[in-house]
Amino acid sequence: MDFWVRILAALFASFSSPRGSSPRLISNSLQASVTDWKDRAVITDRLEELEGFTGFEAIACGGYSTVYRAEQPAMSRRVAIKVLRVGSDSESVRECFDRECSAAGLLSVHPHVVSVYERGFLETGEAYLVMEYLPGGSVNQRVAADGPLSVHEVQRLAAELGGALHSAHAAGVLHRDIKPSNVLYSTSGGATICDFGMAS
Repeated sequence: MDFWVRILAALFASFSSPRGSSPRLISNSLQASVTDWKDRAVITDRLEELEGFTGFEAIACGGYSTVYRAEQPAMSRRVAIKVLRVGSDSESVRECFDRECSAAGLLSVHPHVVSVYERGFLETGEAYLVMEYLPGGSVNQRVAADGPLSVHEVQRLAAELGGALHSAHAAGVLHRDIKPSNVLYSTSGGATICDFGMAS
């Protein structure tokens, strides 16, 4: 469904533009959507080899990775699995991924840092990270849907995130990419820091 939504969005955007978009721009946008969909389909098939996880569904795409929602029946929980995308095997991308795994693993005991459960490699070489699934969406999504946060909500978020960042700094970790899209809401509504790919 997401694949078709993106294609239609690209087409509608070209029609709604005052000057329209060139065929080349439309073609590039459609090609990017098709390529992204193919990459996710390939990785979804490969994820089936992971024992203990079922029901994989792509829920987010970043610059170098795709995040999937999955079920872990043995633990009666839903998880998020971050997988490096096909072709994202450069040394710098691997280093970012290693930093993210290390930092998140070190700090995941904190209630406002995403919990990580395991990491590994698919048989075809793609690195993956299994972590806590946070169903509440990001602060960015919340603001887009409901408008500006209340003063009380901002104060609460600041206190929760401040505590998490204090613990991170005490452990020698700098996140370096705090922004609304990297702060997710947990089931209880608490703020949770994720995406330690830029950490140092």
